[in-house]
This record gives sequence, C-alpha cells and structure tokens, in this order.
Amino acid sequence: MITNEFMWFNIFYSLIRYLITFLSISSQRQYNKKIEKTKYFFKNNFISFINLKKLKAMITVQTSINAPIEVVWKCWTTPEDITKWYSASETWHTPRAANDLRKGGSFSFRMEAKDGSMGFDFAGTYDEIILHREINCTLADGRKVKIVFLPEEGTVKVEESFDPESTNSIEIQRNGWQAILDNFKQYVENNRYPINNLFF
Repeated sequence: MITNEFMWFNIFYSLIRYLITFLSISSQRQYNKKIEKTKYFFKNNFISFINLKKLKAMITVQTSINAPIEVVWKCWTTPEDITKWYSASETWHTPRAANDLRKGGSFSFRMEAKDGSMGFDFAGTYDEIILHREINCTLADGRKVKIVFLPEEGTVKVEESFDPESTNSIEIQRNGWQAILDNFKQYVENNRYPINNLFF
C-alpha cells in the first residue's frame, strides 16, 4: 500500500512539475514576444523622434558686413531698402515691402519672378525687437525666425536662423536664404549712408 501511494505521489508530482515547466515556457515565450515588440516600438519611434528633431532643427546662415551697425540695421528694416536687396537671384525681385518694426507689428515682402511667372508674399509678425541687436518673428506658416546682429571691430556679423519648411530640402533652403543674405551684404557695402542722416 505504501508502495502504491508512493508511486501515485511520484506520478502526481511529475505531472505538477511538467505543468509548471510548460506554463513557465509558455509565459517566457509570451514575455520574450512582448520584449521584442517593445524593443521594435522604441527603436522605430526613437528613430522617428531623431528624424523629427533633425527636421525641426533651425537652419542658420550668416555673413559679415563691412559697415556700421546703424547702416546695417537701417538697410535691413527700411522698406525702400528691402525692395532693393531682398531676392535670391537676378531673376527674382521684391517690387514692394511693408514693415511695421515693433513687437506685434507685421511685415510683408512681395517676392516675384521678373518674368511674372510666379510670386508669393513673405509675411509674418514680430515677436521681439532689440534695437541694433536682435529680431525675432513668426512667419505666416508658423515657423520661427531669429536674426542676430553682432558688431565686431568695424564690421557687423549677421546671423539668421529659421525653422525649415517641409517642401524643399535643407540644402536648397539654406542656399536660398544664404543667397538673400549675400545680396544684403553686397547692397549695404555698396550703398553707404551718413550715420547722422539715419532715422530709427
């Protein structure tokens, strides 16, 4: 009788161990699947996050202008001057410009191809103005722009940073904005103004 009880005990014990092992393996497999799914989720979303950060990172262009800060500021902010330099190539121009240079003020530069084939308004609102130092604005499409003016021993470094748009490549956008800034440099250095005749 003892032998039979012992035998049944061993059988029962073995069944219990088998069941526990089976459940453990099954749970481990499910656990491993969840781990793999989690890894895949974070990997792909992290890559997407990195790409988004790259897309959102501001593009910066800059130039150094051989002119006093008063002249540089005047040429950058006066509509009459803006219409003479605000273009990326000789085939484009800015026939008109409006500029309300104050916090909350708006600006609008009409950019057109000289052959009349296309054109658009470059417009936005000023968020902050620091005279002779910094201009912050928001474009009509919500993108941010920051322009910093840094006087350096008779020259002024102009650094312009802007949020990229999603239509054109980063390189095309950087080259376009840099071309406009280079035009500005050429215009300022070729059109000097007596400082005592400048109004702000």
